[in-house]
Amino acid sequence: MKEKTVFDKIYQKELDLKLKNLTQVNVAENTSLVDDKEELSNFNIKDASDKNLDALLNLLYNGRDFDKITIPSDFEKEALGEKVLRNRIKAEKIREELDELEGEILEEVKGSTFTLDISKSTHYKKASNDIFGGNKQRITYEDYLYLLDLKEKIIIHEAADILES
Repeated sequence: MKEKTVFDKIYQKELDLKLKNLTQVNVAENTSLVDDKEELSNFNIKDASDKNLDALLNLLYNGRDFDKITIPSDFEKEALGEKVLRNRIKAEKIREELDELEGEILEEVKGSTFTLDISKSTHYKKASNDIFGGNKQRITYEDYLYLLDLKEKIIIHEAADILES
């Protein structure tokens, strides 16, 4: 007979691990679990580290009964607003890094990339003439990037049209 795994034992309740307090928050650095709302209001959100802000939001929202959700207090709104602001700053930094990397890659592969010969395909030639104008015989990497950008714009416009109707 095959030996039962730990997961089987837990599922079949043969192993008692006393997993009652799984929603308890591990609070970072200088924050502590606080039940008193007055102590929470003394918490300086603007100067808090990311770990402390995450711990505070976990404290405020994890373990709450979703049937009893109330309108957030001003303190909760401030904490959430600060978290959103920090996330937007991080996202902007990531976007800038990605743009830099994309530029570096484009410069690195420029001129040494594969070109698609469309001279024997009337279908590709017609499509190429519709998009680029002229009589193209090859699709270059730069043309390919332009087509990808065009595809993205088409998808965005179609999505906007669907949302409007």
